[in-house]
Amino acid sequence: MLDGHRYTALFEAPGGQPITKAYPDPITKSAPWTIGLGHTGKDVGPDTIWTEDQCWAAFYNDYAAAYGKAAQEAGSSCWAALNEQRRAVLTDMAFQMGGDGLAAFVHMLAAIKVGHWDLAETQMLNSDYARQTPNRAQTNAQTLLTGEWPAEA
Repeated sequence: MLDGHRYTALFEAPGGQPITKAYPDPITKSAPWTIGLGHTGKDVGPDTIWTEDQCWAAFYNDYAAAYGKAAQEAGSSCWAALNEQRRAVLTDMAFQMGGDGLAAFVHMLAAIKVGHWDLAETQMLNSDYARQTPNRAQTNAQTLLTGEWPAEA
């Protein structure tokens, strides 16, 4: 059964296994270094190696922080009205881009707050985010539009 954690994990560990050796940012070829399921921070450098348990623990902590940021950006009344799938989309975006990254989607968030799902989808897909991570953005946009988990998940 899919839930928000598993939804984001599909993007961060497509084979189901976290990456236990730190790897560099694909654009800078250096910092920020990433490990596990998308974890970055001062505790990750070029020589960092973790166990799978460490990777999953960091993922759950990072996901909880992203969930809080997504809820904050949506606003309490909007967040309460969203179903689990739509909350998972906003959380995934905050997980990937941080709370400030999600906050930059002003028009998408405004459309969500009034239930204009087609406009929210359009706003998401008309972004650098969608150009940089097209598969993830397309899945998130479709899930946001329909309010249903992706069929292949």
